[in-house]
Amino acid sequence: MRWFREHKIFSVVAGIVIVLLLITFGAYASGSGSSVGNGFRSLFTTVQKPFSYIGGGIKNAYNGIFSYDELQEENEALKKENEELKREVNSNAVKKDELERLEKLWSALSAEPFGKDVEAVSGNVISIDNSSGYREFTVDVGENKGVSVGNLVIDENGIVGVVSAVDNKTAKISSIVDSSIKLSFVLKKNMDLVGIIRGDGDNGLEGYMVNEKSNVAEGDIILTSGMGNFPRGIAIGKVSKVYYDNGKQLKVVKVRPTSEFKTMQKVAIVK
Repeated sequence: MRWFREHKIFSVVAGIVIVLLLITFGAYASGSGSSVGNGFRSLFTTVQKPFSYIGGGIKNAYNGIFSYDELQEENEALKKENEELKREVNSNAVKKDELERLEKLWSALSAEPFGKDVEAVSGNVISIDNSSGYREFTVDVGENKGVSVGNLVIDENGIVGVVSAVDNKTAKISSIVDSSIKLSFVLKKNMDLVGIIRGDGDNGLEGYMVNEKSNVAEGDIILTSGMGNFPRGIAIGKVSKVYYDNGKQLKVVKVRPTSEFKTMQKVAIVK
């Protein structure tokens, strides 16, 4: 009896269940089990529904958790694939750009003044001495490719400079804006008009016409004259300013180099 007093709710529920069972069995025994039995089943179904919903919710939540994990894994896989595709596209773009630069470089070497018998090697610019105003570059080819001091260096736009130092796998290039390099030039429009030019210390070139009466104007293209170590006809730059120096009695020309030293990536070294 003490146990029943301590478990009143359970005792009441158990009693109700027992009474319902007795009524049901009695109804079946008396032949009226159909309606009463149906009522009991309806009651049982009503009681059962909340537990079914709970069970279904737990099942759906369980499935949802695993579906979320699968989605996360799929999302990470797609991200990885996307990054790989980006790298591939970038790599192809770099290869295409490098191929275009090489084609332009060899096109320049195939034209005058070099022609089909030219012997040259291409190199990538790996460092630029900005402190010297683009007067010195380093490329990734050296004695291993037959490069030696004094070799002419060009890009697809024209003359770059000369090799000033070399080791096994790299070479240093002194560009034409270095004031130590003096070039003899001619005007493209009239190759009988000759001048001398060198670096002006400010990433440009400055010089004078040998004949002070030479007809030279802003926008004129100047080429190597063929005197010295440089073949005739290589583009040097474009005249940006012309004036007469009364003190020196010379017609002075300022020239902007054809080659873009700031963005230079690939050059050809003529051996």
